[in-house]
Amino acid sequence: MGTLEQSIYFGMAQQEREYISQRTKAALQALKQKGVKLGAPNVTFTANMRENALQKRRSNSLQNDANKRAYAVVKVMSGNFSEKARFLNENGFLTTKGKTWKPNQVKRLVNLFKS
Repeated sequence: MGTLEQSIYFGMAQQEREYISQRTKAALQALKQKGVKLGAPNVTFTANMRENALQKRRSNSLQNDANKRAYAVVKVMSGNFSEKARFLNENGFLTTKGKTWKPNQVKRLVNLFKS
């Protein structure tokens, strides 16, 4: 692709970005004129709501099979959290989101099941 063609493509891409921006701004303005509140203005969470959310996340973590299997292995191991994370990763253990373990995640897992 030559310099001229490249400049034309980049110019068209920039023009499309500007069109998208204009359409988005127009749509948001139309919603505002209709009286729709955008975003989450005045959202307030009570202490009770926060506590309930924390308890739910904790409960989900405690009942997760991946966490149970990983903790069963980690609790009998000696060594630091880095070594434990390395062992879990080398032996195919995954987090609840299907990712590899990191030392701070192992620490949280141990603290979760201890409490």
